[in-house]
Amino acid sequence: MTNKKLTHSHRKIDTIRCECGKEIMVVPDVRAMDEAIEIHVAMHIEKMKPPVEEDAEANRLRDALIAQCFNLILNKTRD
Repeated sequence: MTNKKLTHSHRKIDTIRCECGKEIMVVPDVRAMDEAIEIHVAMHIEKMKPPVEEDAEANRLRDALIAQCFNLILNKTRD
């Protein structure tokens, strides 16, 4: 018999992963997720070696992380 009332520490924490390997915890707050993604994108761009089109790279990276969030949500609603 399994215990359906798992404590917070026993639940799987959903994360998205950047191509650099950094994991970002997914939270059910759009503003907080936006802030976490924007902070990571800024740090990611800062660490890149020039020449790089910062705006294009930031948009590409941001879109990839947001797409992961959407995929995670869609997969959870299908379960």
